[in-house]
Parts: sequence; C-alpha cells; structure tokens
Amino acid sequence: MTSKARVLTLHAGIVCLILFSLSAIPAQAQTNFMVYRVKFTCGFAPGNIPDSGSFANVLPVPYREVQPGSYSTVINILNARFNARDSRVSSSILVEGFPTVAGPGFTMQTFSTTSHARIDCAAIASALATRGFQADGRFVEGFVMVMARDALQNEGSDLEVAAVYTYGSRKSENNGTGLGSSLQVERIQGRLEVEPE
Repeated sequence: MTSKARVLTLHAGIVCLILFSLSAIPAQAQTNFMVYRVKFTCGFAPGNIPDSGSFANVLPVPYREVQPGSYSTVINILNARFNARDSRVSSSILVEGFPTVAGPGFTMQTFSTTSHARIDCAAIASALATRGFQADGRFVEGFVMVMARDALQNEGSDLEVAAVYTYGSRKSENNGTGLGSSLQVERIQGRLEVEPE
C-alpha cells in the first residue's frame, strides 16, 4: 500500500470515527407542550345601568370596553387521559401594560380534577399583585396561557380545559341590586407547541 493510499485510508477512518461518535451523542430532547389560550375578565366595571322602568330617562351610552357590572372567569382543567400518566400544568398571565406574570402551577393525576386544578379571578389578581396590580376588585382583562405536558415524557398533555364566564349587571339605586346576569361555558382548544431552545 502506498503512502498516499495509507493517508486516504487513515482520513476515511478518522471521518468514520467522528461520524460514529457524533451519532452516539444523545440529541437534546425538546419538550412539547399543549398550550391553551384563555381570555379572562375579572372584577367590577363601574357605571350605572338604569332601572327597567326608567327607559325614557336613558341617555346615549358611550362606547365602552365592557358594560357596567361584575365579571368573573374560572378556568377548569380535567386530566381525562387513559394512559395512566400525570400531567404537569403551568400558566402565565398576560395583561396589557404589565409584564408577563407566572400563574398557578400544579400536577394533575390521570383521570382527575380537583379544586387546585382551576384558575379563577382570585388567583389571577393575586399573581398580578406581585407586579403592582391593585387586587381590590377593580376590572381587569387579559389572557391566561395554560401549558400542559406529561409528567414523565417530553410530550404535551391533551387535557379538557373549559372557561366559565359569569356577569352580573348593576343598578343605580341601592348600590347594585342587579338587573340581570349571565353564565357562559366555553371549551378551549389546545395547540401543540415546542419549547424554544
């Protein structure tokens, strides 16, 4: 074998060794999450709603973000998976004019829902208070990002997430005896996303 052939064989061997060693290094596992984006409205929006008997005295109402009254949102979460694996749930709260705040987080056993597997207005206001929000019942709206993944695997957890929205109107006399109320339940669809590196 000539020296040139030996050098080529040596180079080929080194390249093969490098490729083999690179393939032996485990790839960095990316974590997948199921992300649920939930709109929330919480607190009291001030203003008066006229009594139903005094419509003749009603002045034109200017455009408002929401009508006067009390608003609440509760996000209910159910782990109804049949794979007998727990899910880790974390959340972030986004409100215009505030930095993103970490919300409640918990682990859910398979086929379960418990009192801690919910995010309500009290939890949202509490989290926002850590960044200067006055948690005194004033109106606030924004989004809660609920992120769920399998407790053991780097894969998203497909959970049942529902938002329950309630509203109670306020009347001008007696500081809000209430003229009406509403309740709406909305199922939130999740989307699988990969955690950025």
